[in-house]
Amino acid sequence: MNEDFMKVAQNDLRDILKHHKAVMRGGMFSFQNESFHFRSPLYFDYITNLGNDLQATNGNFKIKHIECIVLHEDQVVDILQLVDLEPLKSIRIMSYVQNYEDIFSLDRLVTLPHWRKAEQLVVSGFIVNASIQNFSHFKKAELFVLNMSIGKVNTLKNAYIALPGFNRVFIEYRHFSDFPNFLENFAHPFVEGPQLDNDIRGWFFTIPSSDKALHITIHRNHGITFRAVERPPPDILIIN
Repeated sequence: MNEDFMKVAQNDLRDILKHHKAVMRGGMFSFQNESFHFRSPLYFDYITNLGNDLQATNGNFKIKHIECIVLHEDQVVDILQLVDLEPLKSIRIMSYVQNYEDIFSLDRLVTLPHWRKAEQLVVSGFIVNASIQNFSHFKKAELFVLNMSIGKVNTLKNAYIALPGFNRVFIEYRHFSDFPNFLENFAHPFVEGPQLDNDIRGWFFTIPSSDKALHITIHRNHGITFRAVERPPPDILIIN
């Protein structure tokens, strides 16, 4: 049954590729069925045949926004290697389990040119395991990591201040190893709302040669947001 479904899907995709010359706005690849586990013969046949069909038609998928519903990094790598680099704008990776317990390694993904080319990233349902520097070039992103620290926040702060066109990055985390020191030593925060220990705390940093500022917000629910905003009043603006 699964093999018959795969053949029908491949035939439909082959027909699309033969007649579709323009860049597609988006495409989704879902490997939710257990038969398509990344080590299964059925999965390898699908990827191999997909690559052969592409070579026989347009060479690579020409897609701006790609979404992959997967269980393992290798599945995303296999698909991205079939995607044309030039039009790619965003990568969305979703776990079909969505339990935020599985560790998602990026060891292979971050070596692909597609990773550096994409401006937007969403990783949903996984705990991401990678150096925080691997996310410093994204203009817009959402992800979940195991650990945050003062050093990681500073790394991203400095990168986003210098990144043209930066928009917003939201990172959820399980642990913040030096959080008390962060609140004490990072900078004097602008506190939004009543002066309580668990309030949202925000910092505004100047973005040189711009009328914007980088707003860093620590949330109560173990999250941190970096976003570009209009410059606030000078009394709450931090000069780097």
